[in-house]
Amino acid sequence: MIVQFSVNSLPAKIVTVIAALGVFGVLASAAIWYLVVGTLTDDRVVIPRDVLLAGIQYFPDSPRLHARIAAAEFRVLDRDLPKAESHLRRAIELLPGEYTYHLLLGDILEAEGNRAEAEAAYREAQRLAPNYLEVHWRLANNLVRQGKVNESLEHFRHATNRNLTLLPNAYDLIWNVSNGNLGAVTAITNDAPKAQLALAEFLVRQSKFTEAANIYRRIERPIRRNEMESAAILSALIAANQVPLARELWDDTMTEDASKPQPTIWNGSFETPIVPAFSHFDWMVKDNDYMRVAIDPQTGHSGTQALRVAFLGKDTARVDGEIKQLVLIKPGKRYRLETYYKIRQLITPMGPRVAITDPTSQTLIVASDALPEGTHAWQQLNLEFTAPTNLSAVLVQIQRIPKYSYDDPTRGSIWFDDFVLKEQ
Repeated sequence: MIVQFSVNSLPAKIVTVIAALGVFGVLASAAIWYLVVGTLTDDRVVIPRDVLLAGIQYFPDSPRLHARIAAAEFRVLDRDLPKAESHLRRAIELLPGEYTYHLLLGDILEAEGNRAEAEAAYREAQRLAPNYLEVHWRLANNLVRQGKVNESLEHFRHATNRNLTLLPNAYDLIWNVSNGNLGAVTAITNDAPKAQLALAEFLVRQSKFTEAANIYRRIERPIRRNEMESAAILSALIAANQVPLARELWDDTMTEDASKPQPTIWNGSFETPIVPAFSHFDWMVKDNDYMRVAIDPQTGHSGTQALRVAFLGKDTARVDGEIKQLVLIKPGKRYRLETYYKIRQLITPMGPRVAITDPTSQTLIVASDALPEGTHAWQQLNLEFTAPTNLSAVLVQIQRIPKYSYDDPTRGSIWFDDFVLKEQ
């Protein structure tokens, strides 16, 4: 809880306490002394600078009060840095073993532009608290500002080793001041998988795709499968138009033997559980207001499972982007897509279709005819197309895009199974 004292009331309290010191005995006055100083130096209590300065007149030998005055002076807009430094040096003189005083002194000296003296203050704080990450973090930044980049690396590594969320800022800084030195950002990264993944993700953002992939591959497969940072790297590669490399790393992560040829369409029979966080090259499926999508474990065409799309009977049903898979293709090559569908009690002004689209522009490349109404046993659907010369990947989708702003409700169920894409 934060307690706010008014500017007018607290000095009066201090005066009252001081007057009381002449009334009570030594033990009572000592207790009151601790009470007042404790209040003035309690970080939970918001106390204006003038009140603190009034208090120091009565308690000139309190290191905590001097330090609090210095901190208060340092943090206001109209600050007086020499005054802050003076109070903090007095606090250090009274209590030299408190590392936080040296840390704040370094900050004040930095603000005054005296980086060499600030470094000395930070190093003294490090001597007193060698494992405190904030000390290493501030010392590392101070060294960079002095041009001592190589000296800063061990301190960045120490700080980021204890708080991985500091890594992105450290990477940006070191990368810029070292002119993109891979060895420098590697030096501040420990061997923990999360740290290595953070480095790989940073390198993807710097378009160092090969280097990022090499780091990614060195991490054990089970760890990659369980870390969200791993999924983020694959997403970043796809966003950077490095789809073939992303697919290679995805295969290596999701399969036990990535050396075996993998199907162009992954999980085409829906027999493998979909991992939502790693669905980059698997089926990406989600419900919308017009339908529910699920893997049906009892109605497969070739195996036991199939994809079921159940329409809810709402008008102007739209399906566009809810059921899709990103698939690698060779530019300019001819392909044949094969799949099977089954329909039960479908009532619709226009059935859904299977479509091939550009993953970036969403432009339609080719689409099947709309599926028929009614009830139908498993039927094969074939779709041929030539891959655009500017694409290395396409989206295979289930779509229903209404022709008009309103059409009648769509209800019923459709199953899809056994998707296969063959190069002609």
